[in-house]
Amino acid sequence: MGEDPRARLLAVVDRLGAIASAPDFHGCRYLAADLALSDPAHPGHEVTRAYRNTVHGLFRDEFAALGHVRPEFAADQLLILVDGLLAAGATRPGTRTAAASRELAEHIIDSGLS
Repeated sequence: MGEDPRARLLAVVDRLGAIASAPDFHGCRYLAADLALSDPAHPGHEVTRAYRNTVHGLFRDEFAALGHVRPEFAADQLLILVDGLLAAGATRPGTRTAAASRELAEHIIDSGLS
């Protein structure tokens, strides 16, 4: 990937799309934990928040390196896309989740470039 933030961001989406499209994929453990733990004060949510904060920070830094006009917001969007990609991969096998997610990721990336 080298020094190309756009390629790195898309590589993440492509890899997750491949994982979510595998026949033995059963979903994201972090999303499943958030949905299963109904008590918002459960300590498990600290783990899932830390995971999402880390991923969000990595995305934000890549968007900033790319020169995106709204790196924080674009990272929000891409993280929502990733959650949706992983949920759809588990609940809608055989759909074009990976391809649809790739196209949406390209839109998020390219919409903030001048």
